[in-house]
Parts: sequence; structure tokens; C-alpha cells
Amino acid sequence: MKTVQKITFISLMFIVTSFTFGAQPKSVNAKVTSQKMLEKICKDVQLTDSQKIAIQKKAEVFIVKLQEANKLTNPEAQEIQKIQIKQAYKMGVDSILTESQKTILQEKRELRKAEYVSKQKK
Repeated sequence: MKTVQKITFISLMFIVTSFTFGAQPKSVNAKVTSQKMLEKICKDVQLTDSQKIAIQKKAEVFIVKLQEANKLTNPEAQEIQKIQIKQAYKMGVDSILTESQKTILQEKRELRKAEYVSKQKK
């Protein structure tokens, strides 16, 4: 009798901790991650409120699609899918930005890339 109670208690504790400390739903993770992606872009260029909303929506879709691609069992298919998703996201963001914003963003990315490469060489 006591072993049944112990097993029940342990099972109940496992279920409670799983719900309490379990992973957040994808929609929450996508929102948080998309907000961070937006903040990173905002560090480089000045965006209007409508641009921020549109980019965040594209970022949320991007995150969800990447999560779905990660579920694929074939590594080659997974990699191809990720490349296509990244290209679609980049094109979507580029369609929202003005030409001057695109130029500034590209320059900042290239600068960060050059800094990273120079650090790797040291």
C-alpha cells in the first residue's frame, strides 16, 4: 500500500513540475525570439512603428517555420528547408525596408562580419 502511495506521489510531483517548469509554447518562444530579432535590427536602423510591426510578424513566422524544419528527419532536406526559410525572411524584411535602410543594414552586417573574422584570426 505504501509503495502505491509513493509511486502516486512521485508521479504527481513529476506532472506538477513538468507543467510548472516545462517549455513554453511555441507561440511564446516565437514572440520572444522575434522581439529580440527586431531589437537587433533596430540597433542598426531607425524603423517606423509600422515597419516594426511588419518585421516582427515576419520574424514570428520565420521562427515557427524554422522550428517545423528542425523536425524533419532527413538532414539534407532540413538544411535545404532552412536555407529557403532564411531567404524568404530576408526578402520579406528587405521588402519592408527603404533603400537607405537596406544599405545601412548591409554595411553594419559586413562590419560585424569583418570584426568577427579579424577576432578569429587572432
